[in-house]
Amino acid sequence: MKEKILEKISLGVSLLPLTFFIIRRLRIGMEAPWVYIFFAVYAVLIIVGFVFAICLIKNKKTRNAISKAALAISSVYIAFFSLFIYLTIAARLH
Repeated sequence: MKEKILEKISLGVSLLPLTFFIIRRLRIGMEAPWVYIFFAVYAVLIIVGFVFAICLIKNKKTRNAISKAALAISSVYIAFFSLFIYLTIAARLH
């Protein structure tokens, strides 16, 4: 029972950053001080979701399709977030 709850929490944390697209459409989502706060919160959420998914995969009791899907989604987020940071830093260097 505990494993199923952890799997659903992991999948929920992995899907939660998709709400950024909704917040981005709001007027407050693109104002200068708020956008930095939103990026920081979502960055922390993505990293926590990735670490949580890795912890679930390492445990044999919680290693199943849901935890693997959560890890895959979190890995895609990490890849795109790393690319976004790279492009932002590269644009500032030139």
